[in-house]
Amino acid sequence: MKTQIALDYIGYEHEELVAVGDEVETLDFSQQVMHYWSSGYADPIEPIGLGPRYRIVEINLPAWADARRWYESYEYRARCRAIEELPDKDNPRYAVLAELSMVECEACVALLKVRKFRSPYLASLREQLERWLDGQRQHSTPFSPRQLDSLVRAYHI
Repeated sequence: MKTQIALDYIGYEHEELVAVGDEVETLDFSQQVMHYWSSGYADPIEPIGLGPRYRIVEINLPAWADARRWYESYEYRARCRAIEELPDKDNPRYAVLAELSMVECEACVALLKVRKFRSPYLASLREQLERWLDGQRQHSTPFSPRQLDSLVRAYHI
């Protein structure tokens, strides 16, 4: 799902998220602020003139993802990108995968991408993951540390 976010130019190499989605339409895009530029880390930062205060960026997110959190957290953004590899990435039950660690998220995505397993052990882990995603949770993560370790080895995560 494509989502628009608006960034406010604060200063040289610094922008701040100010609006997401429909909120973008409420901003006054006629406002101008002084923009700055530098040719390198050792060179002075110099004004280059007035420029637009707001910049609109269109991002592609799964339907369940939070755009503000996506912008502010590199880890959340990385997990969302991993989940985007799934064919049904907009499924709301995948939102919980974005709360796991990166290794756990990638292991879950690797399991969910496989259609047919040769190993009955990996097939049982997939069933365990499906139950966990459907809300049958006894623990905060779908796999024990040993199971996760075996998945990391099996899929070279």
